[in-house]
Amino acid sequence: MRHRRILLPFVTIGTLFAFRMLAIVTPVLGAAMIMMALDRHWQTTFFDFAYGGDPILSQHLFWFFGHPEVYVLIIPTFGFANMILPYNNTRRVASKHHMIWAIYVMGYMGFLVWGHHMYLVGLDHRQRAVYSTITITISLPATIKVVNWTLTLANGALKYDAALLAIVSYILFFLVAGFTGMWLSHVSLNVSMHDSFYVIAHFHFMLSGAAVMGLFAGFYYYFTALF
Repeated sequence: MRHRRILLPFVTIGTLFAFRMLAIVTPVLGAAMIMMALDRHWQTTFFDFAYGGDPILSQHLFWFFGHPEVYVLIIPTFGFANMILPYNNTRRVASKHHMIWAIYVMGYMGFLVWGHHMYLVGLDHRQRAVYSTITITISLPATIKVVNWTLTLANGALKYDAALLAIVSYILFFLVAGFTGMWLSHVSLNVSMHDSFYVIAHFHFMLSGAAVMGLFAGFYYYFTALF
């Protein structure tokens, strides 16, 4: 089925893509940890400014891993949502091709925006503008997913169960998390909100809210198949 992507289940697409993202970003984190160990124990100067190193490089390496990692956690739950909504509404998911490509676009763009975690470390204003613009652009595939989920829910025969209630909660968490993230992507607002509980709330709405509710929904949906 590798040449017939449209026939693959959404969960399979999301999980395999998350594995692919991990394969790309995890070696970068490993390299950063090795460089830190060398600096600490073998007197190298990768991150030591006093001897020509760059301490900001350690942040670049970490956040190049850290931001795609968020998508690694949330993308498989997109697969759960795309499977549960049409099943519980007795109709096909709205615009399956767009839902698939929205997953890929969000994931690959996630490799380009790590700098929005580093607005206050001394980046050039042009770099901050680029990171801000790309971050805002990620809202387009995310909006495609929310709109198609809404269209899937419309004009159907809803079957209420634990999986559906969990996935509706998931969509609400995802909306709030995405909306709060839109403000943080703007450089000026990010500077004023930096190191505040607003940032913590945005992050936890996405991971402690959306991702966890998506996992609950997937567990309820696949429970009979697993056990």
